[in-house]
Amino acid sequence: MTPTPPDISLLDVYLDKATYLPGERPAITVILANRGQTAFVGEVALDLMHLMDTVATARVPVDLSAGQTITATLSLQPPADDFRGYGVEVAVLDTAGRAVATAATALDVLSNWALAPRYGFFADFGADEPDTATRAATLSKYHINVVQFYDWMWRHYALLPPPGEDLFVDGMGRRLSLTTVKQKIDLAHRHNMAALAYGAVYGAEPEYFAEHQAWALFKADGAPESIERLFYIMNIAPGSPWNDVIVGEYVKAVAELDFDGIHMDQYGFPKQAHVSGKDGPVVDVADAFGPLIDRSAEAVAAAKPGAQVIFNNVNDWPTELTAAHDQAAVYIEVWPPHDTYYDLQRLIVRGKAAAGSAKQVILAAYVSPFCLTKDQPEKAPQAEEAARLASAAIYANGGFHLLLGEADGALCDPYYPKYATMRPEFAAVMREYYDFVVRYENWLADPALALLPYDTVGEAGRVRLGIEDYSSKPRKGSVWVIAREAPGYATLSLVNLVGVNNTLWNVLHEPPTPQRDIPVTLRVSGPVASVVLASPDANAGRPQALDFQTAGDQITFTVPALDRWDLVIVTYGV
Repeated sequence: MTPTPPDISLLDVYLDKATYLPGERPAITVILANRGQTAFVGEVALDLMHLMDTVATARVPVDLSAGQTITATLSLQPPADDFRGYGVEVAVLDTAGRAVATAATALDVLSNWALAPRYGFFADFGADEPDTATRAATLSKYHINVVQFYDWMWRHYALLPPPGEDLFVDGMGRRLSLTTVKQKIDLAHRHNMAALAYGAVYGAEPEYFAEHQAWALFKADGAPESIERLFYIMNIAPGSPWNDVIVGEYVKAVAELDFDGIHMDQYGFPKQAHVSGKDGPVVDVADAFGPLIDRSAEAVAAAKPGAQVIFNNVNDWPTELTAAHDQAAVYIEVWPPHDTYYDLQRLIVRGKAAAGSAKQVILAAYVSPFCLTKDQPEKAPQAEEAARLASAAIYANGGFHLLLGEADGALCDPYYPKYATMRPEFAAVMREYYDFVVRYENWLADPALALLPYDTVGEAGRVRLGIEDYSSKPRKGSVWVIAREAPGYATLSLVNLVGVNNTLWNVLHEPPTPQRDIPVTLRVSGPVASVVLASPDANAGRPQALDFQTAGDQITFTVPALDRWDLVIVTYGV
């Protein structure tokens, strides 16, 4: 009689932390089930991969009776190299060494989250939240390593509630708990996630404005600058008393609650305003942001060594003036007219150039179609396509995307408590996407990577595809080729827009039309050692070595399949 084959399922694989400091030893949890009718004896094998190389291994024996589910924990030691992403390959092996189930995830080693800032959010701080620990653990499974605590505070002008008040009502009428805030900070730290406190640079509620009108900004007609008279805009120019107030509040948040820094927000207006009324002097608000960023960064770092700040450049204003100041990353909140995939690419490229350094660029690109799914769940597949293509556009160009947060939440509105909750099946897809950007961060987010000129792609350029429609700029119905190069290697990201009706990033989309067997010709900068293909859409993101042919200074190879996003890594060497 032929023995019944084992029926083993790997239900989940995840890490104990979102990222690891050099020298830290990860713990990898593997949940597996025996769905068969006979016992299974074997082992769980774990391999840590850097592209195609195995750099560490771990093994643990397992013995499952029929119908049993168990949890195994494995540990290994990654190399101590800083800013390094790895694939984590898991296989369940029988006694003959045959794999009966496989899965994959990723981890990275970072001395500072700002090297690869995978930004997420918390926006719920009620006293009755039953699953706070689960929410933090879920964010860690996406490898989110820095979390914005959005609207956690009592007031914009006084971040902490009055002494002794744990339960309080915020400026928007929400009932919040300082205990919940503290729990989330602590849980973030347990998972190696930095906790940044939201703090608007110039917002103040009506009662504060009423007592400090001389510190506020006004329109030319004498009306106070405000957001619907909910939050009044104070003068942040150097020397204004408001500077001392808001920087002092930032220091309190870091020193008293153990936040790891401040997310400094602004509202995108006014560009210019009068101080203390219509007859007061005019200030250029953009000129005041940089000094306030520097002062805030110095103050919070003095209160807690290692604390950092991020500043919101609303709709890319005024990135060219703020990017080089003392902040951990360049952060841009995306609004019209930055509506296309090309706009996302240019925001990232310009942000990096404005920083003049190795700072990474984070785009707060809220996928508004997710908000539609709350009342129209049938639109979920199209909203999910929008999220996948937007994420591909951002990460393929070396940026980072603020999207994920609370309880498998996705941002679809600038007021974060209005976030949408992803369907479980799509949450699993996004975990694979974030595994991918961690595993290949050294070929996606390397600051040395430079976007090649657009004329590099095309019949007369360095990159040619053997298909009818492809382009270096996103174009509906085509394959978008993003060609980048750094010392020692080049990358090609292929983003599939075939069958996509437009290049707008924030609208409902149908899935692209899959492409198969795409011939590629690439003029290279030196001898080629390897050509490797990987995709978040296939084979759990695992790398695949491609055969290539060399003729002079050109190589040719074939990309076997393109669903949404493929990454090709061409390594130079002998």
